[in-house]
Amino acid sequence: MDTTNNNGDDPFFLWRARATLLAPKMKLDAYLINEAIGIINTVLGESWLQAEGLRKDLGTVVPFRAHPIGNCLQAVWEPQVAELVELAEYLKFAARSQSFSKVAGCLRGDYASTRLQLAYAYRLHSVGAERVDFEPPVAAGRHGDIEFAYKGVGYLVECFVPREQVTGSPKEQLERLLKQSLDAVEDLSISVSIAIQLLRPIDVRDRKENVRCVQELGAELERYTKSSLSLPKALLRQTPSALISVVLTVPTAPGKKPVISLHPSFPRPNESPYMLMGLSWAPKSIAGVQASGHRSATQSHVGIWLSDKESQERSIMQDLEEPLKQLAKKLKKKTAQTKRGPEWGRLLLVQTWIASEFDRIRRDQLERFKKELFASSSLGAALLVSRKWDDLRLRHTWVVHPILPNDRQSDLWELLSQLSQSAREALVPQVAV
Repeated sequence: MDTTNNNGDDPFFLWRARATLLAPKMKLDAYLINEAIGIINTVLGESWLQAEGLRKDLGTVVPFRAHPIGNCLQAVWEPQVAELVELAEYLKFAARSQSFSKVAGCLRGDYASTRLQLAYAYRLHSVGAERVDFEPPVAAGRHGDIEFAYKGVGYLVECFVPREQVTGSPKEQLERLLKQSLDAVEDLSISVSIAIQLLRPIDVRDRKENVRCVQELGAELERYTKSSLSLPKALLRQTPSALISVVLTVPTAPGKKPVISLHPSFPRPNESPYMLMGLSWAPKSIAGVQASGHRSATQSHVGIWLSDKESQERSIMQDLEEPLKQLAKKLKKKTAQTKRGPEWGRLLLVQTWIASEFDRIRRDQLERFKKELFASSSLGAALLVSRKWDDLRLRHTWVVHPILPNDRQSDLWELLSQLSQSAREALVPQVAV
């Protein structure tokens, strides 16, 4: 595929044009922009990117692209540029492996786990691990994710990203409410700011009722704006399951985050919504992917606040006892992917929000987690990691917390400590001088 095509409808041209504009702000060398998009195209292939990567995902409530890379090509801001340039750096390192084609195939399917695999193979090599390779054979015809050696000892690593069930779940109802509320006001001649405070968990009937209320309030506000009378610019109505505010607003400039305008009686003026989306814009992932439409201003937008009960249940500030217990059970099922022989060390690498909240884990909770995880296997360590966006450095960074069953005085602890430090400090790729 010719990524230098000047076709304004070509997503590769659009990505490169946008990325080139953002490069000085992000302190990226211009050659990295061209190199990154070329590597992504070469590794994943023209036919796959066009047929699958950029295909609209009709199976999700919000119709984004079928693959995260497709969404990076469609919604081009600093996080999407950093994502593909960072991925290209990993792929350059991985290309030396005889298993590279298999890794590339996995990247097309399980993107999150394969990105984790690529990121930490790269980082292990950077802190002194030797003979780093991918897809090593293990017991029973299985394959692990990473193999490496350190100070004469071989190690096998399995990478794991727990999935959240969306289809049929309460979250699906929220996403449908978000999308259908925007659909309900899309044809209005005015821009409105919609705020929905849920009073309890909703079902299908509640959702339809709330969407109908949004539509009625939007139409009523539109009629008011066409009147010469001094009429309200903010409306508030309560349904059995929600309190709904619809307020006249103005479009937000491209790339700017809209601020939801609220009716004076709306109960949570100082709290951010659980979900937020606007026509032609979305600030962060919903159902795991980014929204498209990055070239337009934000018109109407909607925010959803959870009920007090749901907010507490979904909060990352919840007590970590049960989440740790569930995580330990899931990880124990993955240890078979690291089994080869008694002379091999075995590691599990898991990307989880718990890593960002690690400092809140009580000592007794951590000990129970370790007991559950290490009791019946020869697992050498588990690494809890999380990924976040750094607004100052304009890069994604990682938080890494190694967990070992015994004392820290070991070669493995030394390596994992260096890995943790590297994840905090090293940005990929290097910034321009």
